Amino acid sequence: MIKTVTIENKSMVSLHGLKPGKQAIIEVDANGTPLEQHWRRRMADSKTDGCIAVIETPGEVATENKTAKATTKEAK
Repeated sequence: MIKTVTIENKSMVSLHGLKPGKQAIIEVDANGTPLEQHWRRRMADSKTDGCIAVIETPGEVATENKTAKATTKEAK
């Protein structure tokens, strides 16, 4: 099974067809490394220039966090 992450273009220019401010779902391996070489390069660049932001992490972590937040809000 291939995992995915949601990324957002934080730069002021299009990156591989992804316009500024837009989000895309990309495939990653078990370690969260993008399978496509150009996204691997952009992720490496983002450590210095912040061009790409990961919105959701791979696996069920994001789902569990959303569930936990909803439960906390209901309890208040």
